[in-house]
Amino acid sequence: MSQVPGRQRQEDTRGACALEAKAASPEHAATRALPAADDLRPGTTATCNAPRCTAQVLLAITLGGKRIQLDPHPHPDGIVAIEITPDGSHRARILTGHDLPAQGQAWMPHERTCTDSATTKRRAYATAPKCRTCGSVMDVWLPANGYRNHVNCEPPADLRDRVKAMREKRTTG
Repeated sequence: MSQVPGRQRQEDTRGACALEAKAASPEHAATRALPAADDLRPGTTATCNAPRCTAQVLLAITLGGKRIQLDPHPHPDGIVAIEITPDGSHRARILTGHDLPAQGQAWMPHERTCTDSATTKRRAYATAPKCRTCGSVMDVWLPANGYRNHVNCEPPADLRDRVKAMREKRTTG
C-alpha cells in the first residue's frame, strides 16, 4: 500500500505479474534471456530481443554502464568503439562529433539495422507518402501513378471551387 494524500490506494501489480509469468516460461527464457552485466565478456552474443528479429547481436556495456546490442561484425560507418578500461573490462564508447569517422574498428548499434526496431519503423513512417486529405500513409502504387490522395479521400468538388476562389482573391486583393 502506498500513501496518496487523503486516501490509500493499492499498488497496480498486474503488469508485473504478467512479466513474471512470461519470464518464468522456459520457452521465453531460452530464447530471450540476456546475461547479467557482470557476466558479459568480450564476444558475448545473444538473439535480438525485438519480437520478430532473429539476428545474432553482440552484447556490450557502455562506459556509462548501460547494455547495448551491436551488430556482430565491424561496420565501416560504425559509431561504437570497444575500449579497455583501467580495470581491464571491455566497454563500448559511442563515438560523437569529432570522434567520427572511427579511426579503428567500430560497430553499428543493432537498433539502427534491425528491421523490427521502433527507430526503423519511425523512419519508414516519416518518409512514406501521405494522403493530402486524411494524412494517413498511402500505398506506394498511388503516388507512383499520380495520385495525391487515397481514392476515397478526394475532397468534394465544391471544396475545390472554394479553395480556387480563395487563391484568386488572395492574388487579386
